[in-house]
Amino acid sequence: MSDYSNKTVLAIDCSSSEMKLGLQFGSDRLIKSVTPAEQSHGALIMKGIEQLLQSANCLVQDINAIVVATGPGSFTGLRIGIAAAKGMASALKIPVVGVNLLELAEYKLAGVGQNLKVVLPFKKGSYFVAALEKGKIDESMVAAVSHDELFKHANGSLVASVGNVDLSQLFSDKSKLFDSDKTDYDASDLIYLGVEKLNRNEIPDLAKLEPLYLQKSQAEIKFGQNRN
Repeated sequence: MSDYSNKTVLAIDCSSSEMKLGLQFGSDRLIKSVTPAEQSHGALIMKGIEQLLQSANCLVQDINAIVVATGPGSFTGLRIGIAAAKGMASALKIPVVGVNLLELAEYKLAGVGQNLKVVLPFKKGSYFVAALEKGKIDESMVAAVSHDELFKHANGSLVASVGNVDLSQLFSDKSKLFDSDKTDYDASDLIYLGVEKLNRNEIPDLAKLEPLYLQKSQAEIKFGQNRN
């Protein structure tokens, strides 16, 4: 079994209005970039990867594995990021693994020692709400709610966010908000979790690497029911 801890690993995240890229290379080096993308991920991603490789003095052929964010998030952005990761992995004959925001939430909130609600971006004016209990999130229980329903789902719990959600703009009671600096993530977090999966050989078939379609579909159904 290969150990990817010191190999060259590329991270791609197009799940939000910011394109986050990262490259682990050498024995202990990592560079990353954040680029405002909005709806321009497709026009920016390959150039961004090229610039990252140039900064590291690496060639695309030096990449040993790829980690890609699988959402939830921007539908178009996720499709572009995952398609790029799969295309490169196929051409280079290297493994690619996906990391989702729920896994990132569990990682960033590990050791909190209490249950809380996690808010993640969904569509404009609506959010995903997940319950973190004993350090774990049950994907089947994630709900999509409108802005007005957010407070009901928070239900007085401590609230954290992962992704592009500014809780300070949503909640007037700041005492219920978990420190956002501790839940912010970047490409280095994706690489860390991705390398763990690679080292455990949790490498999916390329055809099965997709955004969180099932989770998103369930949430959209619930959201539509709540709006009726």
